Amino acid sequence: MTTSNLSRQVWALFTKSAIALICSVVLFSSCDKFSRKHEVFKDCSGVYLLKGGEELKVCNEQILAQYVTGDKIDVTFDELAECFGLIEDANCSVSHGYESLIEVTKIK
Repeated sequence: MTTSNLSRQVWALFTKSAIALICSVVLFSSCDKFSRKHEVFKDCSGVYLLKGGEELKVCNEQILAQYVTGDKIDVTFDELAECFGLIEDANCSVSHGYESLIEVTKIK
């Protein structure tokens, strides 16, 4: 076997391995992207989506009006720096610590 044939075989093996690695990364990273099932939680302080230990405050809560606490839904969302147009209930003494403010963009 000549050096050039060996080089071609090594390069071919490297290329196949690199393609397999890239496909695996894309496949596994997209799983989390499409698996966005969250539990709805509502109280006087607002509407939240829960997943694991994460609590997300929904800024456009009207989009989830048909859902009740405990419903599990698949959503996609954008994180926001602040909510616009939400009016806090002055009679609500409940407060939640949440990780992020979000805008639900799609319910699957």
